Amino acid sequence: MDNLYHHRRQKLQHRPISYFSASECAFAFFLASIFIVLVVVAPARLIYYSVLEAKGECSERLSYIKRNSPVTALVGPPGCGTQWVRYIIQQISGHHVGNIYGRTGASVVAVETNYLNLVGPVDKVIVVVRSPFECLRVSFDGLYSKPRQIVASRSRYLNRNLWENHVRFAGKNWEKYYKTYLAYDGPILIVHYSNLVTSLRSEMHRISQFLNLNPTKLKLDCVARSPISIRFKRTPVKLPFNPLAFVATNIQNSIRNSEKVIMDMLNQRIHQEEARKESNNNRITLLP
Repeated sequence: MDNLYHHRRQKLQHRPISYFSASECAFAFFLASIFIVLVVVAPARLIYYSVLEAKGECSERLSYIKRNSPVTALVGPPGCGTQWVRYIIQQISGHHVGNIYGRTGASVVAVETNYLNLVGPVDKVIVVVRSPFECLRVSFDGLYSKPRQIVASRSRYLNRNLWENHVRFAGKNWEKYYKTYLAYDGPILIVHYSNLVTSLRSEMHRISQFLNLNPTKLKLDCVARSPISIRFKRTPVKLPFNPLAFVATNIQNSIRNSEKVIMDMLNQRIHQEEARKESNNNRITLLP
């Protein structure tokens, strides 16, 4: 018995004395947690998002849509700017934009294509409009510039079999593309590339409303400041020569006529869309 008493007494003597109550310990732990968040976690997250923004990634991770959503086609001829609008849509929505060679349908927020008839049934269409001569320059440089070059060399432009033929055939296709797009009789949004350059935030709001998106101001700011948007904002690199000087006058006039025809069609379609919206706003639903 004495041994047991002696053993317990020794344990009590070696037990550490607590100078803080349980509530004081909990409060100290709370303060330590806040300190860690402010000093370690917050700066780390700030650095992480700064790196993402520097890379133009304004959404941490793109995902596919798990619910059925309207199928929206994002269309435009080659070189006319659908890649920029694709980037904008992906970053402000956080969802993938598909294409006709990969995933299409309701699992993506939109489907990018040059050929509207290859997408299948769609509910909405976003049309990116750009000057034909700018589109021809961009698409030609994309085809014939060397790796790590932005523009094709002068010799490529001097080669009539390349540049002039490209202008002739791609110019005709430019008109055909837009006639196909504007024949669509459903909801349509016209996005002018020049407006993206001069009024990017306003155009992002228009695209968001059309797709029923509600991006945060932080995301819109990130997209506007991103190096990808800045790169797309730049006009085609000025050449030390006039590339149209190597294109026959009749071909140039034909493209200008095509541009006038399409601009007239675009203005007509814009008026139709405005009338449709006004009609929908004024429509009265009759109760049974």
